Amino acid sequence: MKGLTAEMEKVSMEQKVIKEGQRQVQHKLKAMEAKCDELRRETALVIQQSAATQLRLALMFQILQARQNKDFAKTAQLAQAFCGTVRVTGSPDLALGETAYIVSFNAS
Repeated sequence: MKGLTAEMEKVSMEQKVIKEGQRQVQHKLKAMEAKCDELRRETALVIQQSAATQLRLALMFQILQARQNKDFAKTAQLAQAFCGTVRVTGSPDLALGETAYIVSFNAS
């Protein structure tokens, strides 16, 4: 009988160890899922910023082309569109001074 009781205690301890291991794995899995969600959000933000940057670069190129062609009305229109994209996207990488430079550049 003592042997059976000792064996049951051993099995009970092993079950507790297994349950604790499962809890730890579950905790790590939740942490990994949270990190994965964070990375998805960051990736979406980078994609959005990249698209906005591509749009601004395309507008800048069109502004330069319009200036080369001495089409100042189109240059002004594109400059306004460019400034609108900066305001809409809230671009921290393009300071107001640079925007003012583009507008004054178009006026000359």
